[in-house]
Amino acid sequence: MSTCTNSWLYTTEVLKYYVHPNDTIANGSEDILDQTVYFKNATLGPWLFCWLDPTTDFHCTKVNYFTTDEPYDVTTSVECKILLIIISVHRAFIFMISGAILIILGSINALMCLFQKWPYHSLMYCSVLHIFSGIANFACVIVYMAAVSKEVGNKIYAASKIDDPLFHYSYGYSFIMLKVSFLGNEFAALFSLIAYMAKRDERMFNKYHIRSLIAKMDETHFMRKCHCRTVSEFLNSECASTRKSIAITNDASDEQSAQYSKFG
Repeated sequence: MSTCTNSWLYTTEVLKYYVHPNDTIANGSEDILDQTVYFKNATLGPWLFCWLDPTTDFHCTKVNYFTTDEPYDVTTSVECKILLIIISVHRAFIFMISGAILIILGSINALMCLFQKWPYHSLMYCSVLHIFSGIANFACVIVYMAAVSKEVGNKIYAASKIDDPLFHYSYGYSFIMLKVSFLGNEFAALFSLIAYMAKRDERMFNKYHIRSLIAKMDETHFMRKCHCRTVSEFLNSECASTRKSIAITNDASDEQSAQYSKFG
């Protein structure tokens, strides 16, 4: 939304000594409080620059980032300020476009996860893309604020303690949406990473659980084959059969010794 809209920065400049051409008040009026105060308003965005002054209706011009004109070679002060601000903030819009592209790619990966049976790789890519898009948006915010402060930050202070500031500026809803986009991207990256880790743990659990089930099935098959339930029962049955065979052998030897003694 911040990429498509134009309300990034609002500026208002007080024209303190401006006299309107159609002003009917005498120029020599001594009543300063009754004098009309005029303003010059401007709106700056990534694609358009709009302004309004007492002699010009509200209109917009396209922003040309590849202009070769020098700021002080133009004819009007408005055009000079346009070029100064554009030259200062055009680096921020590079980060803005990069962040928008990364957000689109991350959203596509998030949608792909809904239609995949094993969305592990897509979740990982989605997390990485959202992290980098958040970093790009954060860099755009920092570079833009630094550029605005460099160009107009010194104009918001009054010339003396008894005077009012002649320049005011504020950030528009598009710039606020960029900040919200940064937070939203980081939260999306966090949730995608949590989902990826949960799916990975689920896959590992199922993997080892299946192995344990196969091992138990092999043990059960072995027990059924030996007609016993547990390994301890199998050992007890083997010991009992061994004792039984030993007892039979002892009985046979006793009978043979009894016969020898009878005929002896």
